[in-house]
Amino acid sequence: MAEVSVARMTGLYKESYADGIIPLAPESVKIIKALGPISATEKTGNLFHQPVILKHESGVSYGGGALAGTAYALGGAVPMNMEDAKLEGSELTVESLVAMRVLSKAVGSGKAFKAGMRPIFESNMRTHSIRKEIEIIYGRSPTGLGSFGSGVATSGTSETMTCSVASWAVGLWAGMEGAVVNFFNASGGALISTAADALFTITSCDPDARTVLFTGTTTGCTALHAVAAAGTVYPDFAGARTALATYQSAEGLDYLATVASGTTIWNISNTNTLWKPSTYDAGAARLTMGKVLKGVNKAVAKGGLDEEVDLYCSAETWSDLADSHNASRMTDSSYSSSEGRNGVERVVFYGANGAINIKIHSFVKQGEAFVFPVKRCKKVGSTDVTLSVPGRGDELFAMKAGYNGVEFRTYSDWQFFCEKPALIVKLYGIVNG
Repeated sequence: MAEVSVARMTGLYKESYADGIIPLAPESVKIIKALGPISATEKTGNLFHQPVILKHESGVSYGGGALAGTAYALGGAVPMNMEDAKLEGSELTVESLVAMRVLSKAVGSGKAFKAGMRPIFESNMRTHSIRKEIEIIYGRSPTGLGSFGSGVATSGTSETMTCSVASWAVGLWAGMEGAVVNFFNASGGALISTAADALFTITSCDPDARTVLFTGTTTGCTALHAVAAAGTVYPDFAGARTALATYQSAEGLDYLATVASGTTIWNISNTNTLWKPSTYDAGAARLTMGKVLKGVNKAVAKGGLDEEVDLYCSAETWSDLADSHNASRMTDSSYSSSEGRNGVERVVFYGANGAINIKIHSFVKQGEAFVFPVKRCKKVGSTDVTLSVPGRGDELFAMKAGYNGVEFRTYSDWQFFCEKPALIVKLYGIVNG
């Protein structure tokens, strides 16, 4: 049997995955794939700098009427205002441990290595990509991964929590068993419990009932039960924040759209009209195409949106929009009395801006939807997902001290950036049919 060595595993990895492991990213990370790779110009050594125009030239003087033909006085120059957006990448590391027996069977050849290691690489990449995708949407979100209450003490060390309909997104919970979260009190933002008692493991979830079973210490579960009984709690992945407004994650779409006026985003205050996204209230009712157009028109009017945008929403919202789309269609020459066809794979609507592409996203909460132009957004940072961890040179794998196995890590250092946040719109208050 071939020797299980770090050098041999590195060689087999390069032989099997010469094009990298990015293709192993799951289809659910739609925004990451739409943004594409980090270009050379967006790679940062320290901070990424992007000059942006926040105010137009206003040194305009009028000379008509009684002033026509006279040497009228000029009002003076009022220059445009340009500021420098600054941001750096958001780091993420995902560790995986591979048992020695798995490795001993996989290092015989490149083919065996690819067959044996692919599920493990896929699992790591799935976690890495999903966490980054969630960060793009809900990084620093004031409501975290959802609004939970009505805790039921299943045992002294477990609590079953119910998520509100509006803040439920099945993709944020399905398959997350084993992930660790912290809870924060919606009233004031305090972390619930401390140290190890503040850690709660996702044990299971029931998508139909919108319930999640969390396991923790007796002290932690007691504190969680008491706070949830009195109000609302917001969970977030452990390490993403230490308090409701103290973050380790980067700014996501929800944060950009809902953060208080006067907040500095990427070195620029969002009191600037062109640096603040818009929101549109669907009125605690179904989202229709008419409401989508009204929401998008806020970006058209304020930010000068005149290009194609993507709208990401839950599957439930998409169904309502598809019905709205079908109801507005007229029968054309393709109509056949002998054959009936209905349903759509995707919805494309046209507004004042141009095309609006309606897309399902399992990570978007049921009461919300997000609109933004992909062409005005990018990934900014030093590296996409890679196995080459900085400082370790060509060493991709390492023997895990104290364990009969080998460890590898994937690492990324980038974050979402929109060069004109005024083109982003958050739709909220959606109640699906």
